Amino acid sequence: MSNSEICDEETEVIPVFQQDNFDEDSVDPPPEEWSSLLVVNEENPKLLQYEEGTFHPGSGEICTKYITMSASSVLHHVYYCYPGVIDPGITEALFQPIPKVIYPEDGQELYLAMCKEINTHHISSFYRQLLEKSVDLGYYGVDEKNFIAIAAALKFNRFVTRLNLTENFMKVDACYHLGDMLSTNCTLVELDLSGCRIGPQGAKHLFVSLHLNSTLVKLNISGNEIEDKGVAYLADSIFKGTGIREVNISRNNVSGVGVMALVQVFETFNKLTHLDFSWNNIKSANAVCNLCSQLSQNQAFKELKFSWNALEGEIVGKGIKQLMKSPSIRLIDLSNNKLCGKATITTIGENLEKALALKTLNLSSNPLSPEDAVDILNFMKKRTVKLRNLLLDNVAVNHKFINLRDQILSLDFRKNAVITCGYIRTQFIPTEIDMKNLLLSRAEAICKTVKRQKPNIAVIILQLCKDYGGFMGVKDFAKETRRQGASLDEPLVDQLGRLFPGPKDEKIAYISLDGLKEYVKRKWPDTKLPPTPPPTIPEPKPAPKGKAK
Repeated sequence: MSNSEICDEETEVIPVFQQDNFDEDSVDPPPEEWSSLLVVNEENPKLLQYEEGTFHPGSGEICTKYITMSASSVLHHVYYCYPGVIDPGITEALFQPIPKVIYPEDGQELYLAMCKEINTHHISSFYRQLLEKSVDLGYYGVDEKNFIAIAAALKFNRFVTRLNLTENFMKVDACYHLGDMLSTNCTLVELDLSGCRIGPQGAKHLFVSLHLNSTLVKLNISGNEIEDKGVAYLADSIFKGTGIREVNISRNNVSGVGVMALVQVFETFNKLTHLDFSWNNIKSANAVCNLCSQLSQNQAFKELKFSWNALEGEIVGKGIKQLMKSPSIRLIDLSNNKLCGKATITTIGENLEKALALKTLNLSSNPLSPEDAVDILNFMKKRTVKLRNLLLDNVAVNHKFINLRDQILSLDFRKNAVITCGYIRTQFIPTEIDMKNLLLSRAEAICKTVKRQKPNIAVIILQLCKDYGGFMGVKDFAKETRRQGASLDEPLVDQLGRLFPGPKDEKIAYISLDGLKEYVKRKWPDTKLPPTPPPTIPEPKPAPKGKAK
């Protein structure tokens, strides 16, 4: 049935409700008066073909030629069969806030979204480790932008308890985001930032909100060059009540000023258990003494490391003596310093009996004398001293120390003790040198250097003794030996004249040939002069022939 037939068909209308005062203005005009109604020409060829059954209009959808019509025309068009769009979302976009995206607490989806937002690649290993207890990105070379996503992912994470970022270059911006994460995170226990080169400014942003974190216990910031300013920022966070108990500040170019910054804080808040100041520039003995004095009042302090700091003097020994009063102290590392002297060693050992929990005392690579090593070892004889490991590596000792150590290790209460030492320094006893033997050996060596006929110095001396008797002048002796092929130098001949002196004369120096002959026979007993050939008797001349008289 065509549309024209639908319009021409009369239908019966049944009134449902009739209003008494009917307003004529509210009645719609008849369809013939609609301005937007498209009147179909009855002489349309396609309509005639449709009536004849030779044409089919198709799917019944709106024709594409009506797409460019206005919205009002489409709505009033008899071919339009779809509802109009009332509001495409403009009201919601203008008057209602953007719905907030809620990510899971593990931070994986948030990490991917942040990486996409800041236009950086995500780290697959970090994405997987967000569901584990430990995140290890040591020596990974994390990009600076990626720290933003890492910090955002760890803010509300409930799985990761240890974060390792060793040797990743962190600029100030990365330290800011990591510090912001620490102010919110409530699961992280250990943070390792060794070798990240954060510097003093990075330390400032990292520690600014550290006191808000109540779960972080271990902090390793070694090798970051934070200097005294960075230690001051850390001290400020400790003063505000941070929960950190183990701090490693080694390799940060810290001086006594940084140590004193911590000393002032420990007067108010003193709850650290482990402190490492190794490989720094701490030369102030007073600062070390004050620090040890404050730590001795901490009942829970356990380990102190001050190796490689050039510490020296009796004041340092007094500070260690005060520290040993702490009931929980277990390890004191003073290796590779300049500690020496009986006063320093004796002062350190005086309170060993009071340090009941002390297990290891490391004094390796200090310029201790063998007597100093014996003095500190003598304290191990006492049963009340509970020290188990006494480390004296690279310290020279003597045999007295070795015997005393063997004696101490044989005791029943020292079966598990460990006592180390360096090389054994033996007492040097010089031996007397026979200068006569040395000079004659030197003369023999000179004679062997002659290329052609090698003279024998022993035979030459025996021959001179036979020819010249008991003594001869030193200069004449040198000339005769040189004439016979032994070119002895003048200092050697003069020294022989002093060792084998002849008769004294103010003008001429003589050499004793008899004494020289006696020593040569003892040094070379098998040497003898060649036999002297017998003298030849001349034959008598025959008488000349001539007339007899």
